[in-house]
Amino acid sequence: MLDFAGNIERHGPIDQIQVKSKRKSGEKAVSVAPVKECPQCHELVHTSVRICPGCEHEFPESTMPAHGTEAADMDPVAVLAKPRTVEVEAIRYSPHTKQERTSLRVEYLSKGQTYTQWVPIEDPRSYVRKHAVQWFWDHGRHQCPDTVADALNFLEREGNVPVPHSIQVVRDGAYWKVDKYFGLSHRKGVATVEREASLSNLLRAWG
Repeated sequence: MLDFAGNIERHGPIDQIQVKSKRKSGEKAVSVAPVKECPQCHELVHTSVRICPGCEHEFPESTMPAHGTEAADMDPVAVLAKPRTVEVEAIRYSPHTKQERTSLRVEYLSKGQTYTQWVPIEDPRSYVRKHAVQWFWDHGRHQCPDTVADALNFLEREGNVPVPHSIQVVRDGAYWKVDKYFGLSHRKGVATVEREASLSNLLRAWG
């Protein structure tokens, strides 16, 4: 199955698409036909109309391709997707707050693409926070800090936490989930710490 329109990249594999309905219970679905405006008489007509019924203006044929010429390099079905191993060029640590809970945001940069991981340090639920405990254990057998601020202080001291040479990612809906780390070592100049959430991070959180 080839995807030339980029739908898998936007919505995820076909077996993991989640459809959210904004209609209330009992409401009927209302479909709106796509329309375009005639540049001469300004009448609204269906997008498929070639000649305006009001003034007989002839619409030019679209020169835009219906889809790209190359299929997306993504698996259409998640259960068939194979894990990928990507080389880590840089790592960025920053705080991430959503629903009044702050976690450590870890971004792995590789060939222009970012793979994001959230480490739930301050989550009060033990079954969730255990993932943060595991993350620090995997990265040098360290004890998990109590707060994200303490974690950033710890991470800022270069040499405390080793960084991976590469990571394995697996498909999780429309995103990639960091699954494994390879070649952990103390590489200088690879990791950076941001004390404040960046604008792009805030926009993603608000979205």
